[in-house]
Amino acid sequence: MDLISRASITQASIPASAAAATPLTRNRINRLWAELPHSFRQLEVAPDDSFARFYAGSQETGLTIQPPHLHLTRLPEDGGLELETEALADDAQGLFAGLAGLLELDVLVDVRIRQVYNVPVADEPGAARDLIEAHMFGLTEHDLSELQSGEDGTQWSAARFVVPRGTDTYTLNIEPMLFDEMRSIYIDLDAQFPGPSAPDSFDERIRDARHYIEGPVTSYLERLTARGN
Repeated sequence: MDLISRASITQASIPASAAAATPLTRNRINRLWAELPHSFRQLEVAPDDSFARFYAGSQETGLTIQPPHLHLTRLPEDGGLELETEALADDAQGLFAGLAGLLELDVLVDVRIRQVYNVPVADEPGAARDLIEAHMFGLTEHDLSELQSGEDGTQWSAARFVVPRGTDTYTLNIEPMLFDEMRSIYIDLDAQFPGPSAPDSFDERIRDARHYIEGPVTSYLERLTARGN
């Protein structure tokens, strides 16, 4: 199965107790730009210093610092960064640990890690939809006919799995991709870690999230595909 990584998004927040004590200033922004381990190409700063954006390959990808929120998006067009597990884990670890250190923070809170993939199913339009409806849900066109409203064959179904992991939660969304006429499956894993997180925990959490996709989720989809064949 050809699992294609499309995006890696990592978010965290500065604790409320520390946000007021560590305002974003021009001096701090300059230090972050100079001292963080990064390959960003452009820096944008709000006139009032309320946020800073470090751009990578495009304005859709990079690091946004807007206290209390910290947001890192990595896409395939990032120059020089492969969307591979170890590269992404090391990249996020270096940036968030560096941010915590330069902002003098012992912890970050409410970490959220999203990993987005797509999986080609077959060349036939609708193949991904059929795989989900027929082999994941066990439904036929007749079963779904009452819900049809419009042109036949345009409706589609999606699955959401919620996986508690102690105090953390993985939410897995699986649906057909619309832009390629539902020939591929879209996978979006949203891993949420409420409460405080150590700045040195980001690499392990990204590895765990991606291994969940590359292991159990891929194995499950392979079994569905084999059933369909």
